[in-house]
This record gives sequence, C-alpha cells and structure tokens, in this order.
Amino acid sequence: MGGELRELRLSHNHFTGEIPECLMKFIDLKHLTLNNNYLHGSIPELPAESQLVILALHRNQLTGTITESNDFNSWLCSPCMKIPLAVPLAL
Repeated sequence: MGGELRELRLSHNHFTGEIPECLMKFIDLKHLTLNNNYLHGSIPELPAESQLVILALHRNQLTGTITESNDFNSWLCSPCMKIPLAVPLAL
C-alpha cells in the first residue's frame, strides 16, 4: 500500500503554537519529531491504535502526560517540557 505517512521530522523549525491534534490521527505514523521548536500547550492524546515508535517532544513548553498504555520509545526531557512523565523509556 502506498500513501501512508510513516515519518514526520519537524524539529528545529522555530514552530510556535500548539501541536495540531490532526497529527495524532496518522495512525501509520511511526516517527514524529517535534523537538527544539517553540510549541506550547497540551500534548494531544494518542489514539490506542497508534503505531508510533519514536516521539520526540523535548525542548518545547508542553504540558500533560503520556500514559504507559502507549508502548513506544520516547525522547522526552522533563525539565525542558515541565510535565509529569508516565512514559516507558527505552534503555
């Protein structure tokens, strides 16, 4: 099959504002990197059927939690994000 968005790498782009909730609707998305921008607001909820493997949100001003029900490797930096973390981190 073609046309599925698998990777979206948008780090270091000076983006501002909130993370658009529509980004979380790409259930075939495996890599989402939004780190090192100027994003703020809440982290949108990930759908249960999400195939996300890597989520990089560090060095933004985001709030919220990502629950352990999402089984992915996450590059999160709590002091940078100022959020409580409930994420399984890869060793």
